[in-house]
Amino acid sequence: MLKLAVFDLDHTLLHTDKTIDAATVHAIEKLRKDGLKVAVSTGRTYELAVPYARQIGADGLISSNNGALIRDYVSGHTLRESFIDEKDQLAVLDYALTHEINYVVYTASGIYSTLDDRREIYETWNKENPDSIVSFHRTDDIDEFKHKDSYKILLVIPDESFLQETTRRLSKLRNIHVTKSSETFLDVVPKAVNKGVALEYILDYYGAAPLETIVFGDSDNDAEMLRAIPFSFAMKNGTIRAKQAARFTTPLDNDRSGVADVLANLENYRKKVNTMEKQVTITDEAGMHARPASKLVQFASKYDADIKMSYKGKDVDMKSVMGVMSLGIPEGGEITIKTSSEDAEKIIEEITDKMEELGLTG
Repeated sequence: MLKLAVFDLDHTLLHTDKTIDAATVHAIEKLRKDGLKVAVSTGRTYELAVPYARQIGADGLISSNNGALIRDYVSGHTLRESFIDEKDQLAVLDYALTHEINYVVYTASGIYSTLDDRREIYETWNKENPDSIVSFHRTDDIDEFKHKDSYKILLVIPDESFLQETTRRLSKLRNIHVTKSSETFLDVVPKAVNKGVALEYILDYYGAAPLETIVFGDSDNDAEMLRAIPFSFAMKNGTIRAKQAARFTTPLDNDRSGVADVLANLENYRKKVNTMEKQVTITDEAGMHARPASKLVQFASKYDADIKMSYKGKDVDMKSVMGVMSLGIPEGGEITIKTSSEDAEKIIEEITDKMEELGLTG
């Protein structure tokens, strides 16, 4: 049963003109009536996401700046706040200045940019959204903000080959993560920040498992999130990387209510994602110990499907020896094996047979 829906904003929920159509709002309202929690995960800064979260009736959590800031907009509670290492921040800004790259820096105290058009964009935004004001500073002087705590640096690079070259160069910096958020935008965030990591916070906050979640995204910066969830959708207008990471691609694009179309036909997609779980009892007197655990993990790793082992309410990746061993399963421990795949029944059967072969059950 689904418990949670997580949506990217730009080019996913939002049309190209930055609006959300009534059909999409209605479809998400129906999800909430069916008992699902709704969250937003975006590359946007927090203030630029709040009005959209309100419009779709999101329950609270907004993961902004690709997960550098995760905050409940209803309660104001901040779950996570991560800033770019100052040394790396200076290195990125120096690279931008040297190569005459326009940038936007999203700090805890406001937005700083070399782009002249941003002033008009944010002035219009502030007039239309007085309860979600953006503090914007147009400047060419990095001394104004180079030491400020920054969630993200956005580099605007129209040339695709130079964007790829910049990605390679900046990725050598130890404490940052570089990802593409649109055709011309390169996002630089702290090393341990991406939408996949942010999703873990969202799942924990709402008490949902990956198999109980549905996610939508369109770009490279959505890939980690899409890959983590079996029931994931890349938009028809999405990037190749996003589509490779997702389980499904929407038949319609963002300008033709692609999300609403999928939600209206959700039952048809559910039938394609066969989720199964099976409880087994560990009978080995040593419990789940290292040697059979490593062999079991090796066996599970041959499947493309997401496979989880659960013990006392904690889920771990069954393809991770450290994860499986961290459960500390003793003799007599009752565990649950879970998977979501078209071959779920076959996978569960083969894994439980392997556990018996290894002497873990029987």
